[in-house]
Amino acid sequence: MNPRRLTFVALSLALTASPALSQPTDLPPRITITGTGKVTATPDIASVSIGVVTSAETASEALRANNSAMGETTDMLVRTGVERRDMVTSGFSVQPQYDGRSGKPIQVGFSVTNSLSVRLRDISRVGDVLDAAVKLGSNQIGGIAFDISNKEPFLVKAREAAVADAKQAAQTFARAADLKLVRIISITESYDTGGPRPMEMRTMAVASSVPIQPGENTVKASVTIAWEIEPAH
Repeated sequence: MNPRRLTFVALSLALTASPALSQPTDLPPRITITGTGKVTATPDIASVSIGVVTSAETASEALRANNSAMGETTDMLVRTGVERRDMVTSGFSVQPQYDGRSGKPIQVGFSVTNSLSVRLRDISRVGDVLDAAVKLGSNQIGGIAFDISNKEPFLVKAREAAVADAKQAAQTFARAADLKLVRIISITESYDTGGPRPMEMRTMAVASSVPIQPGENTVKASVTIAWEIEPAH
């Protein structure tokens, strides 16, 4: 876990109610601090877009070639252990192709694009899967992203760090201002589980396994805590 940093969103010190500010007289003096915590973890799943683009004089020929290449790719994914529930068609299009070299666009054929969004639960196989997909005819590899399948344990740790962060800051301010923390009035939370961390990839043609480095993902939590305060003496 990386060293935590203090982030203060709001700090309010009110020892007396001021009629000029129209403050309710029944609200106790308080100090409000926001603390943050973060935890890093190695991703254990990956997602990638695998696409096939084919061209032919007729739409039916382009579609037939595309279906063949994508079918081989899908079969390969199944053989490597990818479940069909982890494969989703993310895009499909048939577009006319034109040649404009003569100054006037002339239709010369059609292109078919079929994209498959694939979740890989065995992150060690990512490079081999991409390599095999390209060799089978996939010529459009989209951005690969790494994620954590179960973020809850890391979020718990990030929350604990955020509370400790806010508490330490509140104690520092209270001590410096000769105040005493009486009790917690409220706690509110926000968090960022990081989401998939993308890595740019372009159309590829490779002869050996694609090297993949998943790196780390960060899970962050933020808590805002209000304490009732009173003079220390």
